[in-house]
Amino acid sequence: MLETIRLILMKRVHMRRDQMMKHTGDLCPKIAKILEDMKKKSMEFIAHWNGKDEFEIESAYGTRFRLHLGDKTCSCRRWDLTGIPCPHAICGMYYMGHIPEEYVHECYKKETFINTYSQLIGTLNDMDMWPKVDFPPLIPPKCENLLGRPKKHARKKDPDEVKDKKACEEVRKVG
Repeated sequence: MLETIRLILMKRVHMRRDQMMKHTGDLCPKIAKILEDMKKKSMEFIAHWNGKDEFEIESAYGTRFRLHLGDKTCSCRRWDLTGIPCPHAICGMYYMGHIPEEYVHECYKKETFINTYSQLIGTLNDMDMWPKVDFPPLIPPKCENLLGRPKKHARKKDPDEVKDKKACEEVRKVG
């Protein structure tokens, strides 16, 4: 079973690395799609700049969000939790003329992905071809009794054994 898992992982690692090498763009494909959706949603907001890195982002419904581009935080907390700019942050970035892709966390970048999958899993010979060692075989660990009161073990009844007869509740007779 472990050999099967190793083979599956070996194929998956090189397949994902090869897919990302073919991909054009600085972000992973799924993250780029999410960011594009956020860019579309950002058009629904209006940015009010305070003169530094802070904004008050207002929605069409009157909801307001506090945004700080320098700290990469927004009061909706989506950007804080995911590392992908939320629509409010993108609205503030567009106001300042910044590119939203530059504010995405490093873990979503193509370069990081390729570095993660750069270490390939090595191949192995069959177990019959492995060198023999002079160590004794591994023995499973000893099982110790658990602390506390032991569990009750009900007696198993034979298939031929008659089951207990129940008394009828209305008549109070057995049968």
